[in-house]
Parts: sequence; structure tokens; C-alpha cells
Amino acid sequence: MAQRSLKQILREITGDFKTLAQEEKSLATAEVKSGATKLGIGGGLLVGALFFVLLAVIILLFAASAGLHAAGLAWWLSFLIIGVALIVLGAILALIGLPFLKKGKPVPTQAINGAKSTLNAVKSAAKNPSGPQV
Repeated sequence: MAQRSLKQILREITGDFKTLAQEEKSLATAEVKSGATKLGIGGGLLVGALFFVLLAVIILLFAASAGLHAAGLAWWLSFLIIGVALIVLGAILALIGLPFLKKGKPVPTQAINGAKSTLNAVKSAAKNPSGPQV
């Protein structure tokens, strides 16, 4: 087995560290993108829920006005039913959207843990350059 020079070994180590850094960056990017997507979906569903609740409040205000003004029950009761249906729809969207917000953590935990592991391995190798004793 031919002995490598210190320069060759350092060149290989530098190349390995560059490759490792690129892989860690790719992993971090993927984790952040996944978390941000979940936050976006959850936020969008909650905005939809708020929109339907706003519509429901408008309808319920019309229903209350009609109920106080009119003596007949038929047409304002229909406003009331539509308002309640919109609130139910908004509640359903909110219940669907909240778990997405809870799952959305755009923090690259796997990449951070991988980098810490690599750093610990390098520190360990620096303390014992001859390698592990078998």
C-alpha cells in the first residue's frame, strides 16, 4: 500500500468536507421547504375559515335585522340557517388547518443533528488521530 502525502490527505479531507457541507445544506433546504409548505397550507385554510366566518357574521346581522323588523318568520329564518351553515363551514376549515400549522416546523433539525454528529466525530478523531483501538 502506497503512502499518501500530507498534502494529498488534506486535499481529500477538504473535498469530503465540501461534499458533506453541500449534503447538509440540501437536507436543511428540504426540511425548511417542507415546514414552510405546511405552514402555508394551514395559514391558507385559516384565512378561508376567517373569510367564511366574516360572511356568516354579515348574514347573521341581516337575519337579526330582518327578524326584528319583519313580523313574518319565513325569509329571515332562511338567512339564519345560511349564517349557521357558514359558521359550521368555517369551523371545519379551521379544524383542518390547525394541525397543518402545528406540524409546520421550518427548522432543519435533521441537518443540525447531522452537523453536530459530524462535528463530534471530527473532534473525536482529532483527539485520537491513530483511530479507534480494536
